[in-house]
Amino acid sequence: MCTFKITNYVGRHTTDDKLVLGGPDASNTINIDGLYVTHHLLNVTGEQTLQPVESKGLFYLLLGEVYNYDDTLPSDIYHVINCYEKYSDDFLDHLDGEFLIIIIDSGVIKFFIDPWGTRQIWFSKSDNYFYFGTYPLDSSKYNGQPTRLQNNSQYNFDIKTKELVQINSEIHKWNLDQFKDSLDDVTFALEEAIDKRYNPKSFLLLSGGVDSSVVAVRLADTKKQIQ
Repeated sequence: MCTFKITNYVGRHTTDDKLVLGGPDASNTINIDGLYVTHHLLNVTGEQTLQPVESKGLFYLLLGEVYNYDDTLPSDIYHVINCYEKYSDDFLDHLDGEFLIIIIDSGVIKFFIDPWGTRQIWFSKSDNYFYFGTYPLDSSKYNGQPTRLQNNSQYNFDIKTKELVQINSEIHKWNLDQFKDSLDDVTFALEEAIDKRYNPKSFLLLSGGVDSSVVAVRLADTKKQIQ
């Protein structure tokens, strides 16, 4: 799943050991002018890539997976970088996947959280310190209860003032004004979801239950190779 923490506190946190378990393939910590950024990688797509990745003075983290990434690139985080450099904050319109994307731009940290929120962000702060991480922090160094950032949102955090602002609370706009008399749309969406996640280089373990049977039938219908 990958895990992360971003803080201005140099010491250990109560969540550190748990964070490592979520990203067993590689770990990396960098110091950006007193901002300590740690990422633990569970490698799913492309080459094993240490994060954050720096490009043109910005630092990028990707937790999750981008399905429509350009597979000529080493990994999907480089597709994220290319889209952001081309489209700025509108870059999510050009990404398909489940992800949390973090961009550190000078004195601002930007958080882009997908509609499903499968990659959580917890935030704690005190007069002197702040912490963002995959897991909530239980520490006497921070005041109050940890706050979980909302799904389907963009937040900007000013490192100097420690002010967290929700810039957009509806990154993906749902069309709720619909009237359906069949399951065709649901069937199409399910088939599309299976197709774009299929990777012939991956091992797919099917249990024989209802969900696995649906996946197997779809792969057989499209003549995908199953081993």
